[in-house]
Formats: sequence, structure tokens, C-alpha cells
Amino acid sequence: MGDRALTPGSVAPTATTVIERGIAYHTINAGDLLYIDAANSNKLRNADNTSATAAELAGIALNSAEAGQPIAYATSGDVKVLLNEVIAGTVYVLGASAGNNSPAGDLDATSNTRYCSVIGVGIDSTTLRVSIINSGVMNA
Repeated sequence: MGDRALTPGSVAPTATTVIERGIAYHTINAGDLLYIDAANSNKLRNADNTSATAAELAGIALNSAEAGQPIAYATSGDVKVLLNEVIAGTVYVLGASAGNNSPAGDLDATSNTRYCSVIGVGIDSTTLRVSIINSGVMNA
């Protein structure tokens, strides 16, 4: 299925969304997967699967922000993805590209070696249940 970014205008919290707030290190789009960069004043950056630190998911950006601006992000609960961008029963993980996600089945590709961090599971075509698991393990 491949890597994909959630459409920025399509991401919205629900009554069950647990929301945290921080400051953007760089430009972030709503829907990007984020990590907290302890080496840079705990600012939020797009998660990246090239290191265990950058692959440690904090959540999904709920708004877009430029560097130095506030950002809200979902750490658990249901998030509406309004453009039918999720599939019910599909587990989603940190993608091969920074900030993106992909179905967990993509981890099977040997050319796609990366740290395995789970963001959640599709509940229906417009809802992602955020349940972060940071394994710290790279697939082989």
C-alpha cells in the first residue's frame, strides 16, 4: 500500500481524543506523526524511522504550525480522518518517510527496514484509534 501522509485538512479530534500541546521545531502539517526532540528543548518534530529516538512516536499533529508555533497533537483515543484515508481493521505504523504512516503489512518488505512504531488501528473508513506502541526494534 505504501507510505502516505494524512491530508492536513482532514484530521480532527473527537470526544475521546487525548490532546497534548507543544512547540513545533520546524513546519508541521496536521496529520504528521510526531516525536519529542529532547535535544532541542523538547520541541516537536516529524517522526523518522532512521533512529530509535526519532521513531519514538508522541502522537499525530492536529493542526499545522511553522517553526516556533504551538501545536496540538493526539496521544490516544479516536481521531477523525475525514477523507476516508483509513481502513477498518488495519494497523498503522510509522512510515518510511518522515512524518508519514503506512499499513503494518509494509514492514514485511525487506527493502523497507525501519523502526517499528505503531500509531493505531483503523476503526472505520474515517476513524483512527490512536494507541501508540514504541517498540524500539528495527524490522529485518
